[in-house]
Amino acid sequence: MARYLSLLTILLVALIIVMVQPDASLAQWVEDGVPICTATDYQGRPQSVSDGAGGAIIAWTDDRSSNLDIYAQRVNASGTMLWTTDGVAICTTPGNQSDPHLVSDGAGGVIITWEDRRSG
Repeated sequence: MARYLSLLTILLVALIIVMVQPDASLAQWVEDGVPICTATDYQGRPQSVSDGAGGAIIAWTDDRSSNLDIYAQRVNASGTMLWTTDGVAICTTPGNQSDPHLVSDGAGGVIITWEDRRSG
């Protein structure tokens, strides 16, 4: 009986913790989504990975400079952008860069690779 009560107490405490803690899955997103980038021209082929803290890191192909480049943005669980407005430039060298691929680095960051068509 004591074992049963102990288990019941643990489950009850766990339930209370879950109810009190904010849940990242209940993020306050707007109805039509949160724009990650509103720069002019083409932004496409987005890829994302969890940041391990309820948010995400997103990378995409971007043509705002009339040359395909790679940009990225980090967003928290509430939909707030954590990096520079319209994303951080990852690669803007002459020639086209496209099709980013992401993998978590296991420490809240990301490793990004992409197709690079610069000459040389």
